[in-house]
Amino acid sequence: MHNKLYPLAIRATAGLLYWFGVETGQIPTSPPPLSVSISSIGSNQYRANVSGGGGSYTHYKWWYRNDDGIIEKDGSKAPPVGVWLHNSYWDDKSTITYSPSYNWSLKCRVTDSDGNTDTDIFSGLSRKSISEKSHESHQNIPSSIVLGENSPNPFNPNTQIKFGLSSREKVKIDVYSITGQKIKSLVNNTMSSGYHTINWNATDINGAKVSSGVYIYQLRCGNEVFTKKMIFAK
Repeated sequence: MHNKLYPLAIRATAGLLYWFGVETGQIPTSPPPLSVSISSIGSNQYRANVSGGGGSYTHYKWWYRNDDGIIEKDGSKAPPVGVWLHNSYWDDKSTITYSPSYNWSLKCRVTDSDGNTDTDIFSGLSRKSISEKSHESHQNIPSSIVLGENSPNPFNPNTQIKFGLSSREKVKIDVYSITGQKIKSLVNNTMSSGYHTINWNATDINGAKVSSGVYIYQLRCGNEVFTKKMIFAK
């Protein structure tokens, strides 16, 4: 009987010693994985919110991308569509200021002092696009949230998705594969009431072309979720 109790007593004692070592800092615990999430903090500013990882955060690296190719009336050209461009001025900054004249995406990669990395992408509409939509007449504001069919469908390589908001809302629009894998975030922003149109050029979160097939696009506003299918045909 006593012999059977010895292993239990040893395990209990070992557990208490481990707990004491963790609590007193004598036994280090593994930190949670490094994670970064970009958020809008107002006034055209965006912040890379970092958690987890080891040591200190030693390096922030930012890219921007033109998602629709608008060219201004004064003749100035927007950056190439769908190409990630590195902005060295933003390096090692956790907060940046950005206000382009085209629909856009930001990408931030964070590295900690242990060499761990994580990347996030944040997409939004230009202030010009939002301003134009805000001047639409009242009769062009839907009575409820509307997610339209993409056009053209099937498409190659670009398609447009139209949606309507009855009031100012925080909007997320994501593209998923037919198996449920997230492909890309098209919108993650607060937008005015009225109808809006966004473009998807059949690229994933890294800017690479996706395979032909059926994809799901999902609009989320608060607790409301709307989904539709589209077909990319090469």
